[in-house]
Amino acid sequence: MYILTILILFLILVLVTILIIGLILLQLVPIRAFFNYDIEEPTNFQLIIRWMNSFFKSTIIKKNGATKISIYLFNIKIMAKNANHESKGLLNKLNFLRTLNPSFLKINASYGFVDPSITGMIFGAAELVCNHMQVLELSNNADFNTDYDYGKIYAIGTFKAIPTLKKLINYKRQSSLSPVLQGAK
Repeated sequence: MYILTILILFLILVLVTILIIGLILLQLVPIRAFFNYDIEEPTNFQLIIRWMNSFFKSTIIKKNGATKISIYLFNIKIMAKNANHESKGLLNKLNFLRTLNPSFLKINASYGFVDPSITGMIFGAAELVCNHMQVLELSNNADFNTDYDYGKIYAIGTFKAIPTLKKLINYKRQSSLSPVLQGAK
């Protein structure tokens, strides 16, 4: 009986220690996100989210209209799911992205359009946004003299883990309540 009590106390101590170390790591180690989009393939994009490199990785890949979400722990796939495409509105998604508040964001944009005025408007808008964000590093590669339309965006962002997870949970809670609230109107 005495040995069983010591064993249970030891297991509780180990679990509490793991929990405390996990919370400290969540506070100290940022989440890194990588985004890749090509205008020539408008239905395709790739988003990779990592925390502690090989510990946690999530990929969201949209190819030919089908979105696949995969989650890995220690580089072992634990979940793969085809996501049903539920549009919650572009404005709602942009507001969510704005509230994430990245600690660092680097965007590499290479683009060009046959009409140079469109290229100029996009160049000016990108520079305007960059000037109003303190954590943004922008590589704005505009081609004003091209024979075809093209564009590629590659972005890297780092986010503080605990505030990002809180905002993600609140966003999911609000979006799951959204149909209920709309039905009440």
